[in-house]
Amino acid sequence: MEHISQKVVAYFLRNNVITEDEQDIYQYGTELVLSSILGIMLVLLAGIILHQVWYAVVYLICMIGIRLYSGGFHADTYVVCNLTFVGAFLLVYGVTVWLPLTMWLWGTIIFCIVALIIAFCLSPVEHPNKPFTKKQGRKYRKISLTMMVLLSISAVILTTYHISIGVCIAATLLVISMLMIVGIIKNHSLRSDG
Repeated sequence: MEHISQKVVAYFLRNNVITEDEQDIYQYGTELVLSSILGIMLVLLAGIILHQVWYAVVYLICMIGIRLYSGGFHADTYVVCNLTFVGAFLLVYGVTVWLPLTMWLWGTIIFCIVALIIAFCLSPVEHPNKPFTKKQGRKYRKISLTMMVLLSISAVILTTYHISIGVCIAATLLVISMLMIVGIIKNHSLRSDG
């Protein structure tokens, strides 16, 4: 990742797209974009291998869309980030596939209620390296909670009609809320160590 991003930044420098002062910022940004693309591709690949591309797409839409505003756990390395991202998808997939049909509706309702309670208590989770103002915090909270409520309603409706995507949405919302808890714990330990 670092090697590729260095080549991209060197290309930008040679072609006067950026200045030397901007090199570190573009290096970091390029690594972040490449890591994100890799994570998305790995989830889609897992969806293809498992013959559940739609689960992968739904997971990505929910996870990326909400986590932009809700915050939560952020890994210290790109490897851990991508392993967590793919691992969370495999967990969502496992729950969706192995939850008995007779438990779909109740499972979905419970997942959504737990996810919403956690989100209402914690969202948004601020990262120590990326603080936001109170106004931004209120905006992020409103957006993330609105998205979670609408997706919860969608999940329950879909599950009522025995459409498994509803379970997938609910399981993803639960994972997002768990990542908020992990993010709070990690932030607390960083503050304690500092």
